[in-house]
Amino acid sequence: MPPFKYSVLPPGDDRTRLLRLLPNEDSTAPIKCELLDYSLQKSRNGAHMYDALSYVWGTSAKSQSIYIEDGEFEVSQNLHSALRRLRDPAFERILWVDAICIKQDDDAEKERQIQAMGKIYAQANQVVVWLGDEVDNSSEAIETIREKAAGSYGILGNISINDAAFNKLCERPWFRRIWVVQEVGLARNIRVLCGPAEINGHIVGLALKRDRNPAVRAMADNMGQAVFRPQHGTYPLKQLSLGELIDTYHTHEASLRHDKIYALLGMSSDGLSAKGLLPNYKVPWEELFKRLMEHVLSARVSVRIGQDKDTAVIQAKGWVLGIIHTVERDEWNHQKLSMFLTGDCVGKTKTQNTDWETKLTVPDSAKDIRRGDIFCILQEATDPIIIRHFQYYFEIILLRTNCPPSIWSKVFPSGYKRDREDRYARNFCLVWSWKLSSTNIDSLVSTPSGAIPGIDQMLWDANLILHDTADGPRSAKHVAIEHIAEMLKIFAQRLGHEHSKTRLAVYGLGLLSAGAAVRSRLGMKLDNVFRYWDLKRKVGSRFYVWRYLDDELFAAGNLSAPSLAREKIETVLEAANQRDCYF
Repeated sequence: MPPFKYSVLPPGDDRTRLLRLLPNEDSTAPIKCELLDYSLQKSRNGAHMYDALSYVWGTSAKSQSIYIEDGEFEVSQNLHSALRRLRDPAFERILWVDAICIKQDDDAEKERQIQAMGKIYAQANQVVVWLGDEVDNSSEAIETIREKAAGSYGILGNISINDAAFNKLCERPWFRRIWVVQEVGLARNIRVLCGPAEINGHIVGLALKRDRNPAVRAMADNMGQAVFRPQHGTYPLKQLSLGELIDTYHTHEASLRHDKIYALLGMSSDGLSAKGLLPNYKVPWEELFKRLMEHVLSARVSVRIGQDKDTAVIQAKGWVLGIIHTVERDEWNHQKLSMFLTGDCVGKTKTQNTDWETKLTVPDSAKDIRRGDIFCILQEATDPIIIRHFQYYFEIILLRTNCPPSIWSKVFPSGYKRDREDRYARNFCLVWSWKLSSTNIDSLVSTPSGAIPGIDQMLWDANLILHDTADGPRSAKHVAIEHIAEMLKIFAQRLGHEHSKTRLAVYGLGLLSAGAAVRSRLGMKLDNVFRYWDLKRKVGSRFYVWRYLDDELFAAGNLSAPSLAREKIETVLEAANQRDCYF
């Protein structure tokens, strides 16, 4: 039989193809189908009478044949198994299957269909999730899911829990695939199949919402919400921004890197307004990645993509707004943050610790937020980000905190000075990666000889940002001093004890310790090195005499620090290495 040949898909954003899966009483008989053109505008009550399939493509090698009309068509083993499982003995089924309904070797059609996929899944009668054939006691795992979900309603079952099979099921590739985010995230009804077993998607969502794996938790959340989506009319897609979706799902996998963006764009509030990010496979990945960072962060950032193609090094100016001191999770896996605000205005007008503190709730994310993470905003950005210190750079933990200017009056106290108001913008070296943990970026910023141009200034800029986190209440200073003391060791390792910026870093910590009146073992060592009362008179209590952070020479790293013998610097470093030095 000759290979199947596609007909040209009629023009229009609402045009697609549907697959008619023909019945057969013999489960081993060859799979026969028909393709038909379809308009998504032909809705009666919003839902269309087709099922959209959500599955994993598997390896690129196509190993099984099906028959579409008078032609042979090759599909992956996993898709072949799914079609065999879905085929009914007596009735035809109408399906939408991306590998078949889209002509995959036609980039123009593919780009057009990708933009329609959000509507295709949102308007389907149901989305059928195919997890794969039965293996590793998967049927027992499905029953375990049923029991766990029933337990959340107080229903006690009689089936024993098979946690080993349950964990194996959660490790299946479907939970890590980027395209399934949109496929179940827009579905009205979800049915999950695994081998002969079958279960409602809402039950799966209930059972998995507390899973330790953030990728599984995120998918469970999407599946559990399906029953609450409107069952009539056109479901509104514009729920979360692209940045928020990437925070949650960026560690999911895709065969093509471009799809990590395109798979989320269709269900984001950005949608077609993100002109430079619309599906176009001719755009080099590095350029698309760069556009994404500029779109999500700020047009003022400078972006460099690493050789691994997964990591972006970002240079930007911005301001520290606060430091996080506690993180709790609620029953919906939201992260409830308490943070101490920083800044000149707060430092001069607030006296009680409660006046320094603010709270913010952010969604679950692929990277957990921790104590000591920094809340900051970049130039020309409207939404703060959360970052974490690593040596001379900061890893971006959260691209979007969903804290736009419209709610700043609820987050920040009246009169709090953000960004340009009498506060110097700092130089941030930021790193963001599609992977869960960032690669060491030395190789991305170094010359072929291994040297890192401007490493002394990059270290100083990072140190200055950490000092900004201490510009708050006493409790914030304790957290900040831990990180600044760690920074001293990095100065010594990277630049050596005699370098002027190493000496200035030690001096800066002495100024902070004296002005903040934070008494600790490390503080006592600094007192012996610099004479505590000399520093105290220089900066004043709570820095009323000299706010060294606002000194242009200190900010540039050019302030002359007192000459220190190597043994005195080593005394401070030795104290900083002790786990109890901050108390």
